[in-house]
Amino acid sequence: MNDSILYCSDKNLTIVPTLPGSKQIQWKAHDGVVLQADWNPANNLIVSCGEDCKYRVWDCYGRQLYNSLPYDHVITSVKWSPNGDMFAVGAFEMLRLCDKSGWTHSFDKPASGSLLSLDWSKDGTVVCGAGGNGSVTFGFIVER
Repeated sequence: MNDSILYCSDKNLTIVPTLPGSKQIQWKAHDGVVLQADWNPANNLIVSCGEDCKYRVWDCYGRQLYNSLPYDHVITSVKWSPNGDMFAVGAFEMLRLCDKSGWTHSFDKPASGSLLSLDWSKDGTVVCGAGGNGSVTFGFIVER
């Protein structure tokens, strides 16, 4: 993973190796435009989201490990925690915390509009989201 770049374009995810002579991997990731993807160095897994109202977990070879059911709104953001044990999912007034297998541990409905960007604290105990209405949403991991 340290020698490759992941990017999304249209409905596809592509991994481009930076080493000469290595071949890129590309696959159809969603039925709509892919809006975000995040590759975690701790677990070597990729999470993506798109306009098909789903989020999905992949291995670094493009094999799908989890496919969410479609939600009512477009999934606008995804982000792995630093240790790769969980990831956050953002959509219109939705913040979801999932483990690496895709199972939901927590769900909240912040009055934020669409969560357009997510990020974690370095210790993985706080996730924050930038809302489409200008708000900032914080989620705290407790009892850990």
